[in-house]
Amino acid sequence: MQVAIVFLLLMVISTRQAEAYIDPGTGSNVLQLILGGSLGTLFIMKRYWHSIIKLLTGKKSKDRNSEEKKKEE
Repeated sequence: MQVAIVFLLLMVISTRQAEAYIDPGTGSNVLQLILGGSLGTLFIMKRYWHSIIKLLTGKKSKDRNSEEKKKEE
């Protein structure tokens, strides 16, 4: 394990400047990742909103089945 750490440190220290560029498609991929992650997070929050609120506040949510039974009576 120690040999691997020393090897990695030597690789990091001995690196030279990279002669590379970021192509134009990379920006759109990063934007797509950010937007997709944001929309996915919003969807999950919408889907589990009542569970999230119950977890944060400690309140018990009303049982939907008991409400439907009361309406039928």
